[in-house]
Amino acid sequence: MRFFVIGFAALVFAGTASAHTEINIQPQVPAFWERVAHCETDGRWDWGKYAESALRRPGEGSTFEGGVGFYASTWTLWRTQIHVRYAHAWQAPPIVQAQVATWGLEHGGYWGCLHDGSVDPSGAPSYASVAAAASREIRPPRALKRIARILQSV
Repeated sequence: MRFFVIGFAALVFAGTASAHTEINIQPQVPAFWERVAHCETDGRWDWGKYAESALRRPGEGSTFEGGVGFYASTWTLWRTQIHVRYAHAWQAPPIVQAQVATWGLEHGGYWGCLHDGSVDPSGAPSYASVAAAASREIRPPRALKRIARILQSV
């Protein structure tokens, strides 16, 4: 039975892959947010992911997370305001983190790197432009998610 399921999954995957012939590329994070991330977390967009594990990096904890170092409760507040599905910033792709950060900046958010002169705040992109880019975030096709669930259950 397992052989049949794997064979069927391979056929479905091949059909899905051939139906999607265009090359998909993740949207580019605005240079402004790349600079903020470099200043805040040395550009580690998964900051906080290893806070509670043996893989914890120096200085990494559960207070700040994601590439731009969101305060954890601030991430929760802002992401719910704009309906972002990721519970933690480090789970979200960089473009989605930039979307939440841009919304937050336009609503009074604060980053040390913007106030100590490390990054010029006048270069911040508009929320509309970052949200449009984030809406093009690449997600696996539903068929692939179903196949993964089937394979896990076998």
